[in-house]
Amino acid sequence: MLEPGSYIVYKQQVCKVKGIIEKYYHDKDYYYLVPLTNEKLKIMLPVDQVGQTRALMSKDQAYDLVDHIGSIAPLEIHARNMKESYQALFESDDPENLVKIIKTTYMRTQDRIALNKKVTASDETYFEKAENYLFSELSVVLDMDFEEVRDLFRKKATKK
Repeated sequence: MLEPGSYIVYKQQVCKVKGIIEKYYHDKDYYYLVPLTNEKLKIMLPVDQVGQTRALMSKDQAYDLVDHIGSIAPLEIHARNMKESYQALFESDDPENLVKIIKTTYMRTQDRIALNKKVTASDETYFEKAENYLFSELSVVLDMDFEEVRDLFRKKATKK
């Protein structure tokens, strides 16, 4: 059972559990969730579908991920397969895959800018989603604000 005030990950988004609403719909109880990335959004999750959520990573797991960001390689795939590859990584619900997306989209964007080409919409979209999802979770777990996590990520990403 999820406790009001706790944080969980639901569909890659860090959400705060606001409470339980009894007999909300079809006589079922629902969790009332609010994503950190969009506090205006209200998610109603049936209590019997709590298996679609996961606990936040532990502090040790977060520090371990941060410590080896520099050694996580970006993807090596062809442009026509990028969107499908990004989506598959998102669906894996593995924070390390979010690092791969961030690094890959960043490198592709820098390459396109150097060639005076437009940045692709899908690279921009997946970069922002991956950053929001990963940095939101790390900011809660490490008790840092979002920008501090972004700065930490950038420092660690440039080290091997």
